[in-house]
Amino acid sequence: MAPTVADVLALPVVLAGRPELLNPGAPLGRAVRWVHVVEAADAAGLIRGGELVLCAGLAFADGSAATHRYLDRLAEAGAAALVAELIDAAAVDRLARAATRVDFPVVALRRVVRFVEITEVVHRALVSERFDRVEFAERVHRRFTTLNLDRAGPGDIIALAAELVGGPVVLEDLAHRVLAFAVADGHAGEVLADWPARSRLAALEKSPDWLRVAVDAAGPWGRLVAPVPAATATAAAAATALTVLERAGQALELHHLIERDRHEVSRQSRSTLVDDLRAGRITAETDAMARASALGFRPGRKQLPVVVAVSGDPGRGTADVLTRAATARGLSLVASSSRPDRLVALLAVGQEGEERTLYRLCAGLAEELPASRWVIGVGPAGADLVTAAAGLPEAEHVAEAAVGGGVAGRHHRARDVRLPGLALLLGAEPRVHAFAEAQLRPLLDREARGERPLLPLLRRFLQLGGNKAELARELSLSRATLYKRLATVERLLEADLDDGETRAALHLAVLTHDLGPARRT
Repeated sequence: MAPTVADVLALPVVLAGRPELLNPGAPLGRAVRWVHVVEAADAAGLIRGGELVLCAGLAFADGSAATHRYLDRLAEAGAAALVAELIDAAAVDRLARAATRVDFPVVALRRVVRFVEITEVVHRALVSERFDRVEFAERVHRRFTTLNLDRAGPGDIIALAAELVGGPVVLEDLAHRVLAFAVADGHAGEVLADWPARSRLAALEKSPDWLRVAVDAAGPWGRLVAPVPAATATAAAAATALTVLERAGQALELHHLIERDRHEVSRQSRSTLVDDLRAGRITAETDAMARASALGFRPGRKQLPVVVAVSGDPGRGTADVLTRAATARGLSLVASSSRPDRLVALLAVGQEGEERTLYRLCAGLAEELPASRWVIGVGPAGADLVTAAAGLPEAEHVAEAAVGGGVAGRHHRARDVRLPGLALLLGAEPRVHAFAEAQLRPLLDREARGERPLLPLLRRFLQLGGNKAELARELSLSRATLYKRLATVERLLEADLDDGETRAALHLAVLTHDLGPARRT
């Protein structure tokens, strides 16, 4: 960082002049952008702000009025400080009286010094500081660029940011939920404790102790945050951390774009049967069946699109796990797994029918993985592979919704997920989360400030379809108390809870909020 007025006054060449601060209490922490010698009475046109001004006192020779005018001009121009070489006691007295009118430090030197030596020392420090800053920024740039070239993930990028900052760095979404984090000392509990509420409150109060950088490739979707403690963070540390966060944010944006493009190209170029069917690259059933048969698939009377969602990594790969489960139960399927925790498949259904076939598949999968860790989404069956593949998007949507709101260890259809499924479907779009945040912000802000939370009340009210009598019984509240709290919700949200359209919008917002970042795919 640039030297401050205090740093300049502590230089040996300045101390040799026996400096005296004529307006005690003036801010000595002001940054010095440059050092300039100004003797002219009208200094406003000679400086641009942030300069430490040196003068030999010629401007004060005409008395108190000239002294006041000189200081006023420096204040208007934004001078960081004035250092005047004054041997005459009367001039010192005039300057001391005038100094009480300005808010920048005014210093008198009692001995003659060489101004050229002061300017040389300070300018050398300024040039060195700027060079160090540029060199650091270049070094940070190279390290993050290397991560991008190595296709490192967000975890590696954030870990490097935490290392360079020397403290915790958190990637949060637009609703202040933690997506990823890194802690330099390895202790995450204190940093992440009650993070959404703390982060929201820091944003509300515009806390200078929390540095934030938006991550907005292809539209805003997150923020990088470094909660810098006020007691230990210096201005230099904050500037360094901000440089790191900005470059880390760029690396995350680039990673986001590269991965999106890479998956798009991969999706277009893969020749696996399920992916080609799903993308519509195969339209002739004869071609589809020929390729499926070559893979060992035994077609049934009809084919059923299914998607398995597994919580956590199954360890041996989702596709392998489900293939073993199907094979062990005498079932036939063709599958594709682009993620460790998801499997897209087409399942052959024989004489026994859909429900019995699905029951056998679930039983086989339960032998491979604990029932609490998986759900199966089912789409509409088709007489052939091409028709069945058209139901895969519905099956995937059902599986995603069932992870958050369905019963684990069984299969689900669209009729089983309903509104949570709609919330999840819309929740893939960041603008929907921005909508949910805007709808619920007054309640979330209230909770962040430590006031009585009203979101649980609103959530249950909506779940009960607006039945106030049932809600009062369930919460053991008098109707008067309940109506008062609901009125508070209406006032904060500026909404009429008796209006069906309003309740539908709020219910969607609450479901979107509750799904959280882990449910967004």
